[in-house]
Amino acid sequence: IEKILASDPPLTYFDEHTFTEMVKKVSVSNTAIEFELINGMKLSEERTEKWKSDICHLATKSQTEK
Repeated sequence: IEKILASDPPLTYFDEHTFTEMVKKVSVSNTAIEFELINGMKLSEERTEKWKSDICHLATKSQTEK
């Protein structure tokens, strides 16, 4: 992960290539979203109503851009 991050300047936007290089698995439950990185580290974030709303907005936006 350090090698991937060191090869480019700091990210100020979502970079799909970097994300897929670093994240092995994403798990979503009713209460949290968990990212498992390629080094085995797991990062978890509690889901909130705002988060659910933001995800729905992004999914809708993604579908309309296709």
